[in-house]
This record gives sequence, structure tokens and C-alpha cells, in this order.
Amino acid sequence: MKIKVFAIGILICMLCGVSVVWGAEEKTVLPQGGAVKNGRIEIDAGVWNVGDISAGGRAEKTFLIHNVGQGELFINEVRVTCDCIKTSLPVNKVYPNQSVELKMVYDSTGRNEGKDQKRIYISSNDPESPSTTIVLTANIIPDKKKTTYLTTGK
Repeated sequence: MKIKVFAIGILICMLCGVSVVWGAEEKTVLPQGGAVKNGRIEIDAGVWNVGDISAGGRAEKTFLIHNVGQGELFINEVRVTCDCIKTSLPVNKVYPNQSVELKMVYDSTGRNEGKDQKRIYISSNDPESPSTTIVLTANIIPDKKKTTYLTTGK
């Protein structure tokens, strides 16, 4: 009987302890002034117009991602809609009033001739713009070096 009472007592203490921990996790401690300081993302351009590019050609561009907020900006992910775009971001944390370079390479190898449009999605902790998009457009033209000309004889 004493063991059952003891076990019930321990169970009650554990449940109370868990609820205290859960309650503590729900509280947010605000800095002095009462407002949470967030990072704010700003990109120098939202469009990358590659223009005419030969089939099999490559184009490179560097975008600056600025933190115009008062807190740290965390870049959670850079996602592309095609494996024809490679990205490079040296760090994912940007301090207030600082910038980071996002380098991109577009490779038209294997792409169909004509207009090509792709998107690059940047997700961050910016509460007003958690997802920012860069639109890439290109016009893939035939590579004149690889074009085969047929001739007919007399």
C-alpha cells in the first residue's frame, strides 16, 4: 500500500513539473522597450533578366541581401525551381545594417530554346516577408557553333 501511495505521489509531482515546464516555454521575454527586434530582408533586385544566351551557355550574377531591420536576419533556405540554377550563400545570419552576397549561376545546358523563366525563393525570419522571390528570365538561342547546315548538290 505504501508503494502505491509513493508511486502516485511521484506521478503527481512529475505531472506538475511537466506542466510548469510547459507553462515556462509559452512565456516570451521581451527586451527593454517591450518590442521584439526582428531582421528585415531587402534585396537589391527581384528580377534577373539574363537576356539572350546561347544553348549550353552560362550566366552569373551576385545579389546583395540587406538586413534593414533592428535584429538579426536568418536566411533559412534558398530554394530554386530548376537544377539549372546553382546558388552560393556564405553565411545565413546577417546582422542589422549588414549585407551578404547571394551568388547564382544559370546553366542553359539541356534547356529548350526560347523563353525560360525560373524562380529563386529565399525564406527568412522576416515577419513581414518570410518568403522573398527572385524571378529569372532568359531567352535561349541556338549555339551557332553547334548548328548543322545541310547542303544539296547539283
